[in-house]
Amino acid sequence: MLDPQRLPEIQQAIADAGADAWLFMCFQHNDPVSLDLLGLAGKHFVSLAVGDVAVVPLSRWRHFVPRYLDKT
Repeated sequence: MLDPQRLPEIQQAIADAGADAWLFMCFQHNDPVSLDLLGLAGKHFVSLAVGDVAVVPLSRWRHFVPRYLDKT
């Protein structure tokens, strides 16, 4: 999960760049800059299954960060 304390800083950088949002994507941990920026460096990502199915490590992930969150 994204470090919630970093979210305002990331959203301000998105706004300063004039973008509406940013889509972070990582495949097999090939983007250490995004992992560090989002506060996810050194963490392992898994897909949790329902029932008796085992936990499966993820090799890719995506994280969408909008410029501002709608608080309504």
